[in-house]
Amino acid sequence: MTTTALPSQLDRLIPLAKAAHRLKLSEKSLRQMITAGTIKGAMLPSGEIGVSEVDLDQIITREQFAHLRGIPLTTNQAADRYQLSHWTIRNWIERGYIKVLKPGYGMEIDEADVAYCAAVYQARGGVRGKRLFDEEGQPYQLKHTEWASYQRERRRKKKNGSRTS
Repeated sequence: MTTTALPSQLDRLIPLAKAAHRLKLSEKSLRQMITAGTIKGAMLPSGEIGVSEVDLDQIITREQFAHLRGIPLTTNQAADRYQLSHWTIRNWIERGYIKVLKPGYGMEIDEADVAYCAAVYQARGGVRGKRLFDEEGQPYQLKHTEWASYQRERRRKKKNGSRTS
């Protein structure tokens, strides 16, 4: 397992298992975040992987929106309240990211799920077409960040090259 650059001395490191328990995430998800560079990780003297506590505070989890659990919203209300496209919300419902409380005409959905999805969407820059969640329903982390950067740069050069011809 590779870890990112060492956290500064001011960062407090906590063991990966403890961080996963605290955020109610899997250790696998946290390892992916370290590999992607989303959070800082380093080896602790005990041989365990430690993660920066400061970075953990920046991670969005469903638990942050637990106070909204069970509050019904229509898709139109959700679109207005969270400044999202009606179709984006519909797609999240189809993929199972948002729980339907009352199906049918005047469908009502769970506001906690909408708020969570909207927060992840906004954190990713609010760009359509990007993958938001992994198989476990956690925010998606690139597995091969160097390859993704290379491909992005290659596409950019190709696009700019075709304009100059």
